[in-house]
Amino acid sequence: MTSWDEAVGELFALPPAQFVKARDARAAEARRAGDRELAERLRALHRPTVAAAVLDLLAGHRSEEVDRLLELGQELREAQASWSGPRLRELAGQRARLVAERLAEAVRGDERA
Repeated sequence: MTSWDEAVGELFALPPAQFVKARDARAAEARRAGDRELAERLRALHRPTVAAAVLDLLAGHRSEEVDRLLELGQELREAQASWSGPRLRELAGQRARLVAERLAEAVRGDERA
């Protein structure tokens, strides 16, 4: 029997299309093992959206890029607060390129994504 953290980690590492079947199998395993609470908690998990799944993979394999996205978010807030149109356009373009590159990798199924 696996713990909550192990089960959640394994489930959210799967492609979204496999999530529900695997979640239900984990919940059934927990119920058979007599852990009704774990089974109910697992069954309450929702399948992640494709965007959320991509972000989970990115966070697990490219944490430096997640950090850069967070930095860009802060820089965008600061540029917006200072009414800096040119800086906003520049930062928005950087963010869009970074997200588009990772999304393209995920769609292609690149190992690095």
